Amino acid sequence: MSSIKHSKYKNTGVLFELLARQITEDTLNDKESIAASYVRKYFKKGTELNKEYLLYKILTENKTSDINKAERLLNEVIKQRKKLNNSSLKKQKYNLIKDIKESYILEDFFNAKIMNYKLLASIYKIFESELLTESVLNPIEVLGAKETILESLCSTAKPKEEVKDEFSIENYVGDDKELLLLSYKILVEKFNKKYETTLIPEQKMLLREYIYSVSNDNLLTEYVKKQIPIMKKEIETLSKNVDPKEKVINIKIKELSTDLNNILTENKITENHLVKLLKYYELLKELKKLGETK
Repeated sequence: MSSIKHSKYKNTGVLFELLARQITEDTLNDKESIAASYVRKYFKKGTELNKEYLLYKILTENKTSDINKAERLLNEVIKQRKKLNNSSLKKQKYNLIKDIKESYILEDFFNAKIMNYKLLASIYKIFESELLTESVLNPIEVLGAKETILESLCSTAKPKEEVKDEFSIENYVGDDKELLLLSYKILVEKFNKKYETTLIPEQKMLLREYIYSVSNDNLLTEYVKKQIPIMKKEIETLSKNVDPKEKVINIKIKELSTDLNNILTENKITENHLVKLLKYYELLKELKKLGETK
């Protein structure tokens, strides 16, 4: 009885997630990202990698409270997966890994933590189990992978808020997550132009978490709610250096303190919240300058 061995190198969902993270890392370090060119090359519309990645997206992003509907969706995805040209798909994955190896340290590249790794691995195993028709597979392992996928599909879905903030990446690239990731730089440049400033480390970290949370909304929310108490404590300390006569700065402090308290009560962090937090860091920078001059 054979076991289905999971491979990061062959998992299309994992490959895309890691490329997206590398794009973010390169952009934050003001480097031209070769990873972005790999996404455009290998995941462009029409490639087998793109077709398989879209099947991964269906199983990672869709939610339903109906288990029967979830099972039908999984079965349909499996049916579509069987239609892919496996020879072309293997060749594209091989060439992609070869390119990644030439540009990055392979061990470091694949060492990044992926929050939905178990789900992506389960999808890979289900796809493989359907292709290995001549092998007798461990039914417990196959069933476990299927249950993981169905649990994800049937997990509580939070309604998406309609966001029309000027910094929303969707305003520039539409709904495709691939383009959203590749257009991360637009968000940074828009903020820099608006506030005539460059991003400080704290802002870069916040934006990094925002991009990393594309496939999991909870990640950004958890990160922000851990940072807010730290922010509040720091602003409380630094605000002591502000002269009561500095009305504009004191008003900003009061407004942002209220915003931070409100954000703590939110179930999901949106782009509107993100921009408020970025502006908070700008205020923090101002307060630090005031402290240095005293």
